[in-house]
Amino acid sequence: MKLKFITMISLAFVLILSPFSIVHADTKDRSISTYKYYGCTTVAKKANISGVYLKVSGHGSGEFLLVSVFADANKGKGKRNWVNVSGRDMASLGKYVKKGNKYHLTNYAVERYGKNVPIRLCWDAGSKSTGKVSFLWSPDSR
Repeated sequence: MKLKFITMISLAFVLILSPFSIVHADTKDRSISTYKYYGCTTVAKKANISGVYLKVSGHGSGEFLLVSVFADANKGKGKRNWVNVSGRDMASLGKYVKKGNKYHLTNYAVERYGKNVPIRLCWDAGSKSTGKVSFLWSPDSR
């Protein structure tokens, strides 16, 4: 009887507290469309270790667009401290992407700074690039 009571109390605590600990992935697409050959997106919170979703529809006149994932090491508290978290090896500058393709950009933002870390994408089409840079992105791909 005592074991049954303890089990029921434990289950009740789990059910009460679980909605507060669940972090939902943010797969909402955000649109970027600009004639700047370099820049950064607005900030979004990253919930899980999935890749950052990217669908490139234009990258200026250059052949490629360099895209990097940056995380705020201060997690939004105080002054932002943007750190490049692109790639698997923690040494990548980013990924060169092409128009018409979809990508899941590998990064280690959540592994290094925890769930709900603020991230943003930064891009560079090259200083001689002209034309529109446009893409859709979301912080979580699943």
